[in-house]
Amino acid sequence: MTSAALAERTRLHERWVREWLRGQAAAGLLEYDGEGRFSLSPIAALVLANEQSPAFAAAAFATLPQQIAVLEPLRDSFVTGIGLTYDALGPEGAERASLLERVARRELAPHACARALLAQAAGRAAGGS
Repeated sequence: MTSAALAERTRLHERWVREWLRGQAAAGLLEYDGEGRFSLSPIAALVLANEQSPAFAAAAFATLPQQIAVLEPLRDSFVTGIGLTYDALGPEGAERASLLERVARRELAPHACARALLAQAAGRAAGGS
């Protein structure tokens, strides 16, 4: 994608988009394909663009301001021993928790079930019930 195409799509100033794309490419987050074109590598796409990927992490970045805002109440939680409510995380916090729960269920639950079945089978093999 070119900076002009991305600027048009996002309704942002092309020069700023171009400089941002170049910075992301210099940092290795984007690929520079030549002739003013940029793309995500397959690995970066798994982390930043594919919501079905077990490595998807873009939602965490989308709510970064809210995460930073919760640092002071979080410190207070450690002092008082009283935890944070979902309400303290704002609507984005609930959305982030929901996304993480979906990823955990999709990716971790099958492994936990397999471990439980293996443990059960090992117990039977050792003469357990």
